[in-house]
Amino acid sequence: MAKQVKRLTENDLKVLVEKQTLEFLQEKVPLLELARIDEPHKDADVLGTKEVWVYGNDRSSMTPHFHYLDRKSKPNFEVEIRIDDLTICNSTPRAGVPSNQLLTWEGISGAKKALYTWLKKPSADAPSLTNYQMLKVAWNQNNRDNQVEL
Repeated sequence: MAKQVKRLTENDLKVLVEKQTLEFLQEKVPLLELARIDEPHKDADVLGTKEVWVYGNDRSSMTPHFHYLDRKSKPNFEVEIRIDDLTICNSTPRAGVPSNQLLTWEGISGAKKALYTWLKKPSADAPSLTNYQMLKVAWNQNNRDNQVEL
């Protein structure tokens, strides 16, 4: 006896695609509103697998900051860093670091050194600017009501 195949409607397909897309992007959805600043193929010599992202939607109440993360590490590594003074303003838990020290560079001094080295390098997009200056430009372009000084 032949098995009957259910004919999918356009709506069935839409629901299926949305469900599969959300499952696939489960860890990546928060990054959809961010602009990546580093160049993966050009900056890996300094940053390794770490990435630098700037929030891309105007929020005047938000402290100007960027995200420094490594989604390939287990557990995932992510800190939010203030643009004005490069201090950590938010962090995911880190192995061996007490919760009261998460806003310090404790346990990630190598990542700090790599970031600071990268920030001083010329930007791949605009070689007359450093990556730090380019990061500020990206923030200002995406946050018109909450600018940082260049």
